[in-house]
Amino acid sequence: MHVIKRKKTSRCTGSKIVYEYLLSDPIDTEFISILKNHGVMDSRQLGKLVFFSFHEGEWLSMKGMSGDNIVHVTHMKSDNKRAEEFINRVVQMHEKCTES
Repeated sequence: MHVIKRKKTSRCTGSKIVYEYLLSDPIDTEFISILKNHGVMDSRQLGKLVFFSFHEGEWLSMKGMSGDNIVHVTHMKSDNKRAEEFINRVVQMHEKCTES
């Protein structure tokens, strides 16, 4: 799995930005498990799919659904580089876990 494209979709109040990340592979339970180890996760089973909402402190939130290639990331504008590094790190962890 890797990030194919990152697109700014909107600006929220309070200097927050929402980015849409297009991933090369669909989000799976392994990806969601990795996130659970790095912050607070809320997930809901919707049939065979899992909708998740993830927060890492006050600076980053992420929403997505298993089986989908898109994840929505919200963060403060000032944390843009930090957020991109976080997403890339999670994707790399996923890649290492699925190689085995």
